[in-house]
Amino acid sequence: MGSQIVEEFTEAWLKDLLQSHFQIDPTKMEGAVRFSDLELDSIAVMELIVVIEEQTGIDVQESLLEKMNLDTTLAEAVAAVDQVLRMAGAATKNDA
Repeated sequence: MGSQIVEEFTEAWLKDLLQSHFQIDPTKMEGAVRFSDLELDSIAVMELIVVIEEQTGIDVQESLLEKMNLDTTLAEAVAAVDQVLRMAGAATKNDA
C-alpha cells in the first residue's frame, strides 16, 4: 500500500496484513474472531499497529493502543483503525 493517507481501512486490508505479517490462515479470520483466537499476543498486536503506521505513514500508535488488545475482534479493529485514520486525514486536510 505504501505510505499514504487511506480513505478507508477495510477488513480485507487487515486480513491481508495479518496473513502477510503473521502467516495467519485467512479461513480463520472473520469479523467476530478476536486477536487472541488467532493466537496473537500483545506484542503481535503492537507489531500490527506498527505495520499499520508503516503502511499509512500516519502516527496511530497512541490512539490504537487504547483501542486494540487481545479481546478486540477483527471488526472492532477495522472500525478503530478506520476512525483513527479518518481523524488523522481530516487533521492533515485542515493543516493544508
